[in-house]
Amino acid sequence: MSCPNNDPRFDAFLFKSGLINPDSPDTAYQRRRVYYTICIMLRLFLAGLVFQLKDHEYIPFIVGLAALLSIINLYPRLNNTRQWWSIKYQFFISLILLLSCVLVYYKKIRSDVMAFILYASVIGGVVLSFFVKSC
Repeated sequence: MSCPNNDPRFDAFLFKSGLINPDSPDTAYQRRRVYYTICIMLRLFLAGLVFQLKDHEYIPFIVGLAALLSIINLYPRLNNTRQWWSIKYQFFISLILLLSCVLVYYKKIRSDVMAFILYASVIGGVVLSFFVKSC
């Protein structure tokens, strides 16, 4: 793809899974369709699951591990990549989420804060997606 806003890792996953046809002239439309249906719904489901299981003793560890893996994945790409989704925003959300998991573990904040951060991630991601060209 020649679009400067593509995410090569995500595109490779979409092509391999068959969700997007790489030979199609409407790849941008297909990518947006996947994002606004599958990705958003999956992320809302996960945030809801965290909210439902917020008082389970292992949830801060599971969410914290996911946030840490996200931080490790996003950090090397912070300043050298422009994509249709904001790496800096998701990196910031991951840091806040990891911090909230630590604070939940030490009972300094309520456990539902983790889910609220995940919901904010989805809402903010959708809003930011309107400002970056998807090609």
